[in-house]
Amino acid sequence: MDTKWSWREGFRFAFAAKFVSREGVPYAYPKGKLEAFGTAILRHLYMLIDWLSRHLQRFHVILLVTAVAAVTALFIFYNIPAFLFLGKLFPPQWIRFFFFIYCECLLAAAGCRAFGRFQNQKLVNEWKSGKLIAAFPGDRTQHTDY
Repeated sequence: MDTKWSWREGFRFAFAAKFVSREGVPYAYPKGKLEAFGTAILRHLYMLIDWLSRHLQRFHVILLVTAVAAVTALFIFYNIPAFLFLGKLFPPQWIRFFFFIYCECLLAAAGCRAFGRFQNQKLVNEWKSGKLIAAFPGDRTQHTDY
């Protein structure tokens, strides 16, 4: 079995939300501890991305995503006196710290999940033989459980 990976194939394998067989049936396989840990942490992020991708054409969702992105960027990159009110409720350093910790946890979880998948020889063999399709959040598959 060829175990060489291209960058594209490796990323699709590592970051897929789930795997689906060529017939469209979700592929169930035993997950290792690292992959299960990474999946548990990434599940909520993947569910949010899936929901947003399915409802992004709605006006209020566009406004919500834009407002959250703008406020997040302001808290991370700028110290503006307009945040005096919010700064009294939530110190900006704390918000930056928790956002940093959250991002680091997501990166660690993605690494654990990828490492667990690459160590699962049965899953790798099924993928390399072309029996599986990588499904990502927002894909129009029958099952959306992550």
